[in-house]
Amino acid sequence: MHCTTWNRISLVFPLCGLMASASCSSGEIGTAPPPPPPSPVRPTVVLAFEPGSLTVRQGDSASFRVKATQTEGFTGAVSLSLSSPGGLSNVSIHDVVVSGLVTTAWISFTVRVSSATGPLALVVVADGIVSSASRAETISTPGSVGLTITEGPPAIGLVPASSVGVEPGANQVATIVGIDRHKFDGAVGLSVSGLPPGVTAAFEPASTVGSSSLLILNLPPAFDGRYHLDVHGSGVGVEGAAGSFELGVTGTRRFDMTVDPKVLNLAPGQGGNSEVTLVRRNFGGQVDLSIESPLVALTAGFRPASTRGNSSILDLRPDSAMAPGTYALVVAGTSDSDNFPFLEIGRATTLTLNVLGPVAGDFSLSTSPTATVTLGRGVTTQIAVGVVRSGGNASHVALTATGAMPYGMILTFSTPNPTGGPVLSIRTSELTPGGTYPIVIHGNSFPLPEHVVHLDLVVPPFGSAAPP
Repeated sequence: MHCTTWNRISLVFPLCGLMASASCSSGEIGTAPPPPPPSPVRPTVVLAFEPGSLTVRQGDSASFRVKATQTEGFTGAVSLSLSSPGGLSNVSIHDVVVSGLVTTAWISFTVRVSSATGPLALVVVADGIVSSASRAETISTPGSVGLTITEGPPAIGLVPASSVGVEPGANQVATIVGIDRHKFDGAVGLSVSGLPPGVTAAFEPASTVGSSSLLILNLPPAFDGRYHLDVHGSGVGVEGAAGSFELGVTGTRRFDMTVDPKVLNLAPGQGGNSEVTLVRRNFGGQVDLSIESPLVALTAGFRPASTRGNSSILDLRPDSAMAPGTYALVVAGTSDSDNFPFLEIGRATTLTLNVLGPVAGDFSLSTSPTATVTLGRGVTTQIAVGVVRSGGNASHVALTATGAMPYGMILTFSTPNPTGGPVLSIRTSELTPGGTYPIVIHGNSFPLPEHVVHLDLVVPPFGSAAPP
């Protein structure tokens, strides 16, 4: 091998005529400007995969190792994520090890049985943060692993949500479990295991030839904690399938309010009281109690008006000049959200006050439509409630509705316009379970006897066609 050694030497000679930018006079040589400083080197990440490509059958699982080597300049270790086309489930990044500038991890996944066969690119992204005095910048470096999906045998797969959140105090929650199919169109039987104490579950339908089923979870009072549940599917001639999700109460700070009794019947000038109870969850702060829009002719007070406890007594006394009738009083509780972040600060409940007095005539109730109403999911249906008066009756009639409401169904009364009659609005969610739910609409105008009308609310089974 021939090696050439270069030595640095200095040569001085006239540059006139060679460099237009140089200045030559009396034998002087012009001075060139210094070179600009080098640009800072941008931090980089080099990704390596083992193996670099995978061949996986429909319904099977696989994993590969990622090695991310970063240069100096990042703030902390890089984070890894998998950006892939649809068709994968149970994706997890685990066994992460950081050693100096090198981060290693394993990425596992399952190919869904319904995934199309052929080649795919699994894109792994390494994100690193570069901080300076003025700002922080995220540098993303992608790399890809080749995945070839091959034909699998007839199979089924279950795709539940990764987690199901429960609002504090809720007694029911529902979630959709998807069903993947490959060369199998028979019935899939569904079940669930790992239920917490006091929780019951039912699928709607429990066996289906469709692509999904609604899982309804009935919860005990004061349900709390987080639990891992497994769902199972079975079909004739195919291997069983399983999936899992986490069931847990959301961590929101909150409190709920109740009053007992909910109805007070008082003559003008007569006093009475009702106990306000606070049900707290993740919250022990002070609650301030009040009556919203108090009536001028009503004396009201709380004992105490602010409390860190769980109860207070509401005293009411209608003045002697207060007009007879039925009044809905909103009992409200608030707390300081600055001292208790993430607190749902407002809570309220309703107390009915009947101020007794002479009432003429009577009334009756009706609904349109009558007897039975079929509801869709995720919509609001309005039912006209007729109040038919007789014998010169002109008193106010308070309307309420009672019944065992399923998950996602909410009932509210309103009067759309001054000349129109009352309307019962029934709102359902996409997860409201199918079934028939009887309700009773009550009309009260003391001292007249209560009048009621019955109505059956019908929600079609999950997966059936929506009502016209």
